[in-house]
Amino acid sequence: LIAILYEVKNTFGEQHTYVFQINSYQNIIENNCIKKFFVSPFMDLKSEYFFKILIPGNKLSIVIDQRDSEGKLLFASQDGKRCELTSKNLLFSYLKHPLMTFKIISAIHFEALRLWLKGIKLVKKKIKIKNNITIE
Repeated sequence: LIAILYEVKNTFGEQHTYVFQINSYQNIIENNCIKKFFVSPFMDLKSEYFFKILIPGNKLSIVIDQRDSEGKLLFASQDGKRCELTSKNLLFSYLKHPLMTFKIISAIHFEALRLWLKGIKLVKKKIKIKNNITIE
């Protein structure tokens, strides 16, 4: 393992990749960086990402915290198990989670509606960034 790429996407179909070189082999890799990409109309860019990854083996665990000067804004995590990349395993995964993308996009928009109904102010999307890769 020589590098980790964190791909951050938004609902506008845009993506920004944060690339971190791995210098040492520990069981847990921790990285942080300044947010440089518009993701949500409810959060501005004045924040920082904190990534924590359990070194990929048979299991993978990823934790992402987003914080600003006042504290934690967002927490996200994902766990998974390693399996061989075969047509059978891809089909099984698709059948096990047939509408996962629809579910995630629906949940994002439902939470956005809840925030909007609470009166949370919207942050205007700035111009599209030209460099969509940050090397840390």
